[in-house]
Amino acid sequence: MAKNKSTFCMNPELSHRRVVAFASLLIVSSLIAIDLFSPALPTIQASLSLSQEYTRNLISVFFIGIGFFSPIFGFLSDRFGRKPTIICALGLSLLANLLCASAQNGGELLFYRLLSGIAAGGLVANARAVILDSVHERHLIIQSFATYAIVAQLSPCIAPSVGGMITHLFNWRMVFIFIALLSIFSLLIIIFKFQETQNTTEKPTLQASLHQLKQMLLNHKPMIYSVLSGILTAYIMSFFNSAPFLLENHFCLSPTLSGTLLLLFPAAFVLGCHITRKLNQKERKNIRYIVSYTLNYLALSLIYLLISHYSDSLTVLIIFAILFGINTGLLAPLLTGESMSGLQGGHGLAGATQSMIKMLSTGVFAWITTFVFINSNQAMAKSDTILSAILLFILGALIILERRQSALNKIKRTPKYRK
Repeated sequence: MAKNKSTFCMNPELSHRRVVAFASLLIVSSLIAIDLFSPALPTIQASLSLSQEYTRNLISVFFIGIGFFSPIFGFLSDRFGRKPTIICALGLSLLANLLCASAQNGGELLFYRLLSGIAAGGLVANARAVILDSVHERHLIIQSFATYAIVAQLSPCIAPSVGGMITHLFNWRMVFIFIALLSIFSLLIIIFKFQETQNTTEKPTLQASLHQLKQMLLNHKPMIYSVLSGILTAYIMSFFNSAPFLLENHFCLSPTLSGTLLLLFPAAFVLGCHITRKLNQKERKNIRYIVSYTLNYLALSLIYLLISHYSDSLTVLIIFAILFGINTGLLAPLLTGESMSGLQGGHGLAGATQSMIKMLSTGVFAWITTFVFINSNQAMAKSDTILSAILLFILGALIILERRQSALNKIKRTPKYRK
């Protein structure tokens, strides 16, 4: 029997755990560049004399970098292997964060954040690819991404409070130095512990990869699910972009306490992901869950908007942060799993394409939310309502499109149509 090229194939159970562990390391290494410095946003705004909208764009440009450059890393990953591509991405991340620490004005910092986003694109694409290299059934993909999402929440669970503490004790530049040190740590683990999951004997040409990219973009179902996943991520980023301003400027909390309170959202998110993982022990129709959780989003947003009209308190913000966190955790793995299942061809480019659509959607919709000036619970609720309404509208369009396609397929199978 020929030896399988995958180094994780000897023990399927061990394989799954190790793959999810490495994928989680990659996604945490990319997300840490957001979560660790989000409590420092008000300090950065004051230090560099920036507007709130400009400061919040430091997050949006990061996701745009991921979106546009993920396919390039996906192609390189399929052609040269996961490990060398990951090493290059981590090296670029190290350089970009050192440059961020040395930025002297808003323009420089914005450009270096773009470089950091480009590096994160390589990490996000490969995180998805190493899972797809090892898991193929749709319900297992959803379970894997639910586990991956739970572990990935270590970053937003821990990083905001650590970032707030670093900012409080030192300054915002030390946050980027700390991120650079974490990049070195991840780089050492990948160099010495990670084993290649890609069969590098099959090297796709640029022409073949472009054809694959075209076919995936024309496959509307996973692409629309990627857009929905991007909108959901935009909501998460909108929360982490806006909450520090609300907690520190409106409720007059310290960066350390602000970062600690931000832990509530990812903790609730982990609970939601865990529930979804348990519900998907066996393959089943996920659309009913996706519709239900999306309707929950709109309902929560409208209730939050109504209550915030009468009460602009910290308690209201905390309660709805927890409720939104649970609902996001319920929905996120389902959208990611549906967007990744059924993608054909090289897993690097497949994961990168999904990442591109998702992150570009995240960047666009996160940018839209910057036009809502967050200075109260009501303003936060308005931003949430806009995103939840867009999410429901696109999901409804997808369901209608799927039903029309199903009806057309039934007509084509009838004997009368064939004649």
